Amino acid sequence: MQTGKPLFFNIFIVICEFLAEIIARLHYLNVRSGLHNIPSCICNAPGGVYKNLQKIWLSRLFRRVISVLVRSPFRINTLQIVDFISPVTDIGCVIVTFHTPWARLLVQWCFEYNFALIITNTHSKQRASKIKVKGKGYTEMRNLVRHLQSGGRIIIAADIFNNLNNCPIKFLEKDRNASILPARLSKIANVPLMACVPELRNGTIHISSGPQFDLKMLNNDAHLAMQNLLAFFERELRRNPSIWAVFVSNSLSKHEW
Repeated sequence: MQTGKPLFFNIFIVICEFLAEIIARLHYLNVRSGLHNIPSCICNAPGGVYKNLQKIWLSRLFRRVISVLVRSPFRINTLQIVDFISPVTDIGCVIVTFHTPWARLLVQWCFEYNFALIITNTHSKQRASKIKVKGKGYTEMRNLVRHLQSGGRIIIAADIFNNLNNCPIKFLEKDRNASILPARLSKIANVPLMACVPELRNGTIHISSGPQFDLKMLNNDAHLAMQNLLAFFERELRRNPSIWAVFVSNSLSKHEW
């Protein structure tokens, strides 16, 4: 769903690309000289260290621009840079993604187009509070199921781990336990489960579709479905580390991953 990117965004993306190239060069020199450390998956991602640092810095800079514009009179124009065509139509579905640098933009986009409810552990603010829920408790779960069964969509971040031992995975070389909430909601509401990957491409937030799981697969092994989803997301993060908010929002030299 995209009605055309505003022309002034071309200016912003060119400026951000220019600044990102300069900052990435300095960052790369610091890494090569041993002054800064970066996560191994950035070093090993396709294209090399410099190219991936450049992508990360471009996302950092453009994210700040978007954060300002989405709260300005240009908000509607800003939402037009989201490019997403859902492969699931006319029925409800659970959409699984990960922590993306473009969360603020996507929340406003979902609100404007009445697209989805969003499951989050963060504090809800302003208009976004109307669509962001935590997915805890019987009442909220019942409302989520009702939303799905009426044809609605729900977006859940899969890279939220817990201390249980019912869905063990290895994510970026660390042992974790994945939440089965997405698969659980799909099974209860009798709707499909699908993955989506938001990515900055030429000044557009392109959302591509990943694996989809029907009810037969979820009923047979919901845990395997979540493990496959996390494995898919890990491959995407290793392919392009700049799509993950953890790398874009935080200091790379202090990161525990």
